[in-house]
Amino acid sequence: MKKKNQTSKVHCEAAYAGNFVMKVPPPVDVECRHGHKTRLFNIGRNHFVACDECRTWMWAGNNVFSDWKYESKELWEKNRESIKGYREVA
Repeated sequence: MKKKNQTSKVHCEAAYAGNFVMKVPPPVDVECRHGHKTRLFNIGRNHFVACDECRTWMWAGNNVFSDWKYESKELWEKNRESIKGYREVA
């Protein structure tokens, strides 16, 4: 049994996909191996992460975050266009 004010340590693992480093457990933190800024965005209920400097993107989940429900189809199309010509990493 835990004593009052005792915290448990969370074991953090890292998974790699291309130039992306995903640190888990949730919330998942996705970084670029090269230290570039990444961005998360939605296209419909699907979540993606992109590195604009590496010109890469990857799928990050489906319906994990509810914010997609409040976005417009126009924004999803803009997000889709923003990764045109980028390389998908899995």
